[in-house]
Amino acid sequence: MNLELNSKICTADLRATLLTWGPIVAGLAFMYGPSFVDLFRGTWSTDEQAHGPIVFGVSCWLVWRNWPAMLSRSERAQTSSAGWPVFVIATPTPTTHQRRTVAQLSRRPVFLQFGSD
Repeated sequence: MNLELNSKICTADLRATLLTWGPIVAGLAFMYGPSFVDLFRGTWSTDEQAHGPIVFGVSCWLVWRNWPAMLSRSERAQTSSAGWPVFVIATPTPTTHQRRTVAQLSRRPVFLQFGSD
């Protein structure tokens, strides 16, 4: 009986988690998926840049590992309104510049890419 109750709770928790994070993961995959496909087919497939996926993976792991420390440092920090313009300008950048190669995109900061051809 107790095992049955635990499985129902786990299923409800999983469903709630998927409903919360599913659209976010799908949106990120939609925005950044084509760029990663281009990277794996192009730049990261050469001998000179084959270390790219390793560097990306280690970077993601380091952010994941240090996330609690970053959150604890920012708990009482005063927020800045300068973040919103950067967010609004940088958010459409990956989808509006898919026709460019990743090498061209990486030469300039993300916030300067919007609106340039």
